[in-house]
Amino acid sequence: MIFLRKILIFIFIYFAFCIGISISWAQASEADSAIDSAPESASESSADSSSALPPADSDSDKDSTKDLDKDDSVFKSAEKNDDASMNNDKQEEGKISNVNVDEEKNEDKIRDESKNQNEDKNKSEKISKKKNSDDNDDNKDKKAEIDKDTDKDDIDDINVAENILEEKNDSKGKIFSLEDELYITDKNEYTGIYDRYYSLNKDSNRYSMSASTDIDVLKFKKIYGGDFGYARNLDVFWLETLLSLDIVNFNEVTNTASRSSINPSAEENNKRSSDIKQSIISVGLGISYRFMFPYQINIFNVDNLFHTTTCYINYSQVGEDRNSSKYLGPGLRADYGIHKRVSSKMHLGLKFTYRFSEVIRKEKFQDENNNDRRLFMSWGTFGFDLAYYF
Repeated sequence: MIFLRKILIFIFIYFAFCIGISISWAQASEADSAIDSAPESASESSADSSSALPPADSDSDKDSTKDLDKDDSVFKSAEKNDDASMNNDKQEEGKISNVNVDEEKNEDKIRDESKNQNEDKNKSEKISKKKNSDDNDDNKDKKAEIDKDTDKDDIDDINVAENILEEKNDSKGKIFSLEDELYITDKNEYTGIYDRYYSLNKDSNRYSMSASTDIDVLKFKKIYGGDFGYARNLDVFWLETLLSLDIVNFNEVTNTASRSSINPSAEENNKRSSDIKQSIISVGLGISYRFMFPYQINIFNVDNLFHTTTCYINYSQVGEDRNSSKYLGPGLRADYGIHKRVSSKMHLGLKFTYRFSEVIRKEKFQDENNNDRRLFMSWGTFGFDLAYYF
């Protein structure tokens, strides 16, 4: 818009200038024609007067002189008008040139200001880059000093902390982990990174105890018990030993051979009441393996959660409160535990157990059939587990 306005102003001034010139030229040409015609008319009039009239007197001379003076004044006024129009044109041209000069100065000023702004911006960017590079250099120097002052164990912990999240993602779906791949982690409040501060491979021994009841909690009075165990870490697996005591109702866990017998002492023919209690003392030897709890089913995102599977071969002694007969025999036991490692020395958890035993009493008479004196026992429990590591 500014450029278009300038063009319109220039065209207007140009036309004004042309009109002024044309007017001045017309006035000048009229004045010249008047001057040229004045002597001719004067000479003609003088010739006519001289030839037709008698010699002129002094009054006619005066009139001719006045006419000449009048023509001279007209010519001078025309010249003045021409000079005035020329001066006006020059003034207009000067104004136009002044406007153009001012616009050029403004454009130069704007150009210089933008140039200065760009230079200031470049300087500030250079300063900030230099500052950042200096800060980075300072950070590198500080880190180098920290690394020098940090002992070997701390450096290992730092490296482990930087990779813990990536390894956790990699461990998704990884079921079997070696003991040296299991760690207790703690979330750093400042960095948000999980720091490994204890390797489970350092666990050498474990004492554990648990209390359990029937899986159907409404039958907790009919089946309950507890056990105590010691385990030794053999790197690949744990060697487990166990001592347990359970109190059960006979009808809840025990079955006979379910065969008819003519032997009156046969267990099938020895009916018990529903309130008969049996005490079962077992010792067991087994192996266990510890896993990292799968992230896919860790719906509560509990940290430091592990699970353990254990298989025992045990030997049990069963006694009844109604008679003094003792039943002895081998059995199997399977445990599955979910543990929250609360510290490097302790865990709390839940334990699910299934037991199966086949026990037999002594003969009441010679050559008594084994099936007549055999009992089959099986039951499942769940309970709470506490362990101490050293």
